[in-house]
Amino acid sequence: MVQQWFNEGAAVIADIKAHVNRMEISEKLKTNKEGVYFNLETKEAEKYCIEMSVAGFRICANSFDTIAECSNYFETIYSLLDSISTLYRQSFGNALIDKLNQIE
Repeated sequence: MVQQWFNEGAAVIADIKAHVNRMEISEKLKTNKEGVYFNLETKEAEKYCIEMSVAGFRICANSFDTIAECSNYFETIYSLLDSISTLYRQSFGNALIDKLNQIE
């Protein structure tokens, strides 16, 4: 189960890495059978510790490798990022427009 969480985490990172400054699986907060923790830096240079579990994604702190007061869960990493990062929204939207233009 731990390896599955690690693999899921790696897939999430690969999917959004172009739209954030930095995202990596935490080395200090170990992946376990309950989920995985990420260190995330938005394009606004805001830092977060994010938890991914069967319940979804949530912010656990406004710093790396920290579990403080965790927020409500989001179903997807996209909805979480959309709620905290205007520049994520712009970057994701621009990438979508570029892909649509390639289809034409």
